Amino acid sequence: MLSVFAGSITRADTDRIRPYSGNPTYWQYRGKPVMLLGGSKTDHIFLLDDLEEHLDEINAVGANYVRNTMSQREGIELKPHKLLPDGKFDMDQWNEEYWRRFQNMLKWTAARDIIVQIEVWDRFDYAEQHWRISPWNPRNNPNFTPHLELLSDREPNEAYLAAKPGERYAVYFTNGGSVRLDLSNAPGHFNISWISVAMGRTVESSQPGGYRLMDKTIEGGRVVTLSAPYKGGWVAAIAKQ
Repeated sequence: MLSVFAGSITRADTDRIRPYSGNPTYWQYRGKPVMLLGGSKTDHIFLLDDLEEHLDEINAVGANYVRNTMSQREGIELKPHKLLPDGKFDMDQWNEEYWRRFQNMLKWTAARDIIVQIEVWDRFDYAEQHWRISPWNPRNNPNFTPHLELLSDREPNEAYLAAKPGERYAVYFTNGGSVRLDLSNAPGHFNISWISVAMGRTVESSQPGGYRLMDKTIEGGRVVTLSAPYKGGWVAAIAKQ
């Protein structure tokens, strides 16, 4: 039974899109080498109102690939989080329409044998005019509010804090630096992750780029010192265990 099960996993693995076994500089799909060709009229195709028709156009000319970015550049009705009657976003609830469109895109591309490249996109969606209506802007949600009073030893424009005190904190360092965060009224253990704004990902240790080794937990009920791993933009994401 185990050998049959293992064999089925191997066959399924070779059917998916993957580097070509005969030459890893190419792709293979369903066990055969394949050239991925395609294009679309926008990079965030899953939010198109006429997506099915557009996929038919792509399929009709023999294309078998599209790139889809998880954009947040649209109006407030097509953000990933739920829009409340007061015009703010609940960061603890999803916008069902946004994710319904994403699910439909996956279903409709699969039906047409179109390979989808999915990108979690991008810091540009949270800058300038897009930031003004972003759910992640503390002004636009009740989940996180600015709490600069909890930061000390802070230079002008060095760091900013949005938080739901006692539960979660997001400290943004504009260009490295070190500040003190007051957790005196928030006892307990907290998980902390450091996110590089430039790389768009969590950095866990000193291995990737010569950064210092970062703590993964901190103890509340006191004032703690937070030091960015390196120069540049960083976010310390802190959540109670």
